[in-house]
Amino acid sequence: MQPRHPTAAVFDGPDDLSAAEGAVVVGRALMLQQAQASGNMQPALRGKILGLLCERDDGEEAVLFRRAATELGARVAHVRPSLDARSSAEEIRHTAYMLGRLYEAIECQGVPSEMVKRIRSSAGVPVRSEEH
Repeated sequence: MQPRHPTAAVFDGPDDLSAAEGAVVVGRALMLQQAQASGNMQPALRGKILGLLCERDDGEEAVLFRRAATELGARVAHVRPSLDARSSAEEIRHTAYMLGRLYEAIECQGVPSEMVKRIRSSAGVPVRSEEH
């Protein structure tokens, strides 16, 4: 199965960016900051539904993620992880596939990096963790 998003299986975090790609990301971030300050913020994520995979949705990182995504126009769904080290490869693959069908991107917080890698390989959408 091919990932639905062109960067879903390739982007693991800022260390994977070239200098030019990093400059583009920083430039866009500055544009967003300026738009926010001037009151001309266009909700870049309007209509997007993001999955927040974490145990508690009231933790500081979860609250910050939800606030940032909401300010950009996205809706965020909290999903408690039911997978652990004892989960079979098929369980992980199926869960990741279903998460990818439900959400346009997935944020993993407090999820072991090996599990994030396995989710990323089957979700078909961008998957990010706080470690990257």
